[in-house]
Amino acid sequence: MPTLAVIAHYHPQGKVTIDLVNLMKHLHQNRVTIVFVSTCLSEISMSRIQRFGTVIRRDNFGYDFWSYKVGLESVDTRSFDRILFLNSSFVTTDPVLLCSDFLEAPNETGLRGISISHEFHPHVQ
Repeated sequence: MPTLAVIAHYHPQGKVTIDLVNLMKHLHQNRVTIVFVSTCLSEISMSRIQRFGTVIRRDNFGYDFWSYKVGLESVDTRSFDRILFLNSSFVTTDPVLLCSDFLEAPNETGLRGISISHEFHPHVQ
């Protein structure tokens, strides 16, 4: 099942944490196409992750949603059966466990998320 992962990234010093590198490595090993969109990425960090997918740098406006937009516009989304939206603000201690549901064929179509927020109104995060 062709899968796209659009990762929105921001770090004040342009760093990419080792847990995010490990998550990208796991996704890449599972044939997930990765588009990594950052509003602040150092050259050292870029060199650590560019082998896993496409890396796009952009100006820092529009929050994560604008990064998702930029990532989606960089590919032909019709080529994918599934799209994952991830950001760099959570820690992944076990990428295999985290991705087990996302990388298996779903029983039904629809939207799935890691958590549900009730701030303002219920929504998937």
